Amino acid sequence: MRLKNRRKKSKLVVVKQTVFILYWVVMIFLMSLLFWGLNYIFVEALFVALSFLPTVLGVHYLWQRVEWRLNAKSVFENVCFLGAIYFIQFLILFLTQTLLLGVEATAISSLLSNPVFLLLIVGAYYMPYKILSFYLAKNDRKPEEPRFVEFTSERRRVKLAVDDIFYIESRDDEVWLWLVGGEKLRSRTNISGWSVELGNGFVRIHRSFLVSIKHIERVESTKVVVRGLELDISRSYKERVKNIFSTLN
Repeated sequence: MRLKNRRKKSKLVVVKQTVFILYWVVMIFLMSLLFWGLNYIFVEALFVALSFLPTVLGVHYLWQRVEWRLNAKSVFENVCFLGAIYFIQFLILFLTQTLLLGVEATAISSLLSNPVFLLLIVGAYYMPYKILSFYLAKNDRKPEEPRFVEFTSERRRVKLAVDDIFYIESRDDEVWLWLVGGEKLRSRTNISGWSVELGNGFVRIHRSFLVSIKHIERVESTKVVVRGLELDISRSYKERVKNIFSTLN
């Protein structure tokens, strides 16, 4: 089984690599056609198209560090980032055409010195690649396998999906598991034991309530709403609940 999964995974890697190679081949060809229309012969247009790849590679590695926010600091940093892209690409284009292609500086197309045009070309290379990468990575993600818990309720053994539990209630000496279908099951395990068993997907909001974070619809100052049901948050758990949900948001 493991060998089969490894083979399947290796095939997916090969497919992804093939898709990316085809993407760059197609993009370089299309860009070559674009530059061919700017009075370059096709070989020169191909070199011009290839000259954008170092800049696109730099954008790829720096993209995660850029914050696209509407504040003075971020705007200034973004303008500097775009200015650096333009300057580097213009320099590469100038050197490619004058040194490799033997084009005189005065004969270089004015469009290739236009900042907006150059940035659009870099974006035309990179943004489809970014979308394609996101799509392929999304398809690679395996759906989470459902978790199950087993316990004894009313003298019978029960196997229950964790996602079906939306909260657990402690009533004196009894503990009840409330399920999404409206059913409830009694358990011998105390609420603290269930808190350990179920882990981070559940939060203790009261000495009597352990709630599934997945099923919480709204959090207020003194209560949480779970599937339309209001449950009180006790003072001793209030700060903890607040910290958990501030981290999630």
